[in-house]
Amino acid sequence: MNAEKYAKLIEKALLSCPYIENRPRFPSEIEIPELDPDALYWRDEIDIQQNLCLTVMESAFFYDDEIVERAFSYDLREKGTSRLIWRIDNHSRRQPISSRCHVHNLPNDPPNSRIEYFKNSSGTIFTYAIRCINNHFEGKPQDWEEPRQ
Repeated sequence: MNAEKYAKLIEKALLSCPYIENRPRFPSEIEIPELDPDALYWRDEIDIQQNLCLTVMESAFFYDDEIVERAFSYDLREKGTSRLIWRIDNHSRRQPISSRCHVHNLPNDPPNSRIEYFKNSSGTIFTYAIRCINNHFEGKPQDWEEPRQ
């Protein structure tokens, strides 16, 4: 997958998620620089049902139709209170896709507490964040959680 294909995948995920508010404004602006077509940059705040907001920061760098480096954060919070639901990220640092990433999911714990669940960031592209939103609304456990009773 190259930058253009990833942008289309993001747009498709945005349009298919039933829990996003104000869907007509999507797809949002995803930047693929003309001088660097192997890079993708995207920042957005996406309103989600039940007074939630997903803040996205995504920088992806491609080589030979594969993502090789990323800097990203998908942060789901309650609007108004800023109470954390979960954040999946690599602290927005450009790193090889083979580097670990993690999840923050404890709203009352210190900001640096996290679960080192993911071995790398190849499986945590934007479609994974949409899957986590769907799980949240459908009452399904997240990968990093024990099954809900």
